[in-house]
Amino acid sequence: MAYYDLLYADKSLEIGKENQQLMGQLVQIAQVNYSTGMVSLQDTLRAQTEFSKMTTDLLSMASMEAVAKAKLNTVMGRSSDTPLAVQEEFSAPEPNFDFDNLQKEAQTGKPAVLSMENQVEMAKNGVELAHKQQLPDYQFSVAYKDRKQTEMESQPDTWKASIMIMLPIWQDKNKAEIKSATANFDAAQASLTNMQNMTGLDLQMALTEAQSAWRRIDLYKNTVIPQAEQTYQAGIVGYTNGKVDFMAVLDSLNALKNAKLDYYKARVEYEKAVANVEKSVGKALFTSGQET
Repeated sequence: MAYYDLLYADKSLEIGKENQQLMGQLVQIAQVNYSTGMVSLQDTLRAQTEFSKMTTDLLSMASMEAVAKAKLNTVMGRSSDTPLAVQEEFSAPEPNFDFDNLQKEAQTGKPAVLSMENQVEMAKNGVELAHKQQLPDYQFSVAYKDRKQTEMESQPDTWKASIMIMLPIWQDKNKAEIKSATANFDAAQASLTNMQNMTGLDLQMALTEAQSAWRRIDLYKNTVIPQAEQTYQAGIVGYTNGKVDFMAVLDSLNALKNAKLDYYKARVEYEKAVANVEKSVGKALFTSGQET
């Protein structure tokens, strides 16, 4: 989670810088158009203001990136100011997940579920032990005595066998112990059932989020971003020729920036959703884009 937060902050800063470069080109076009009398001074001033505002936005993005780096260093057990560089890495494959198989893996292999199953087994043993306390306890022993032989006295060696029976006479106490052990078993069983249900719910939610994010990735990559780029390029050509006003070009530039940010946001949300799938199952499922 921390890694993808940092990756998104890094991509946001990169997109912000690209957007400012495009804004710089728009400033130059506005100045040329003003010098030729095609537009008013207001266009030039507005373009310069937007360029300066983007500088402020970049400072905020850089701060977010620094915080994300500190968080990632911390969760990795390192000093928060340790130098850290990231490279874009989106490794999760297409969400062709089999819910039934994943749920089965979660119910049979997730450490938290296995731990709870052990607690149920211990509680069950406690009930059995409490019931055994009602039964008589038998103790059988055999002893051998080697007698010393003397000239004055001669006695044979002897064997001795004994049996002791302890009867449970405190029946009320035993019944209370059985009741308490049974209650512990019921509570453990209920906790296990609840954990299994919550595991299934968490898995279903993570899969739904992954599938939704994947659809958004496809939409932004193949439709929204190409359309936004075409709109921006058409706006630049139109503004250069004096056929489109400045605000229309500025809106198309911001729309392009937002489309790119939303695209990477969807990619990050998809990776996080897949990480939640792995968390729900209790083990790593994917390595370098391949299912394990």
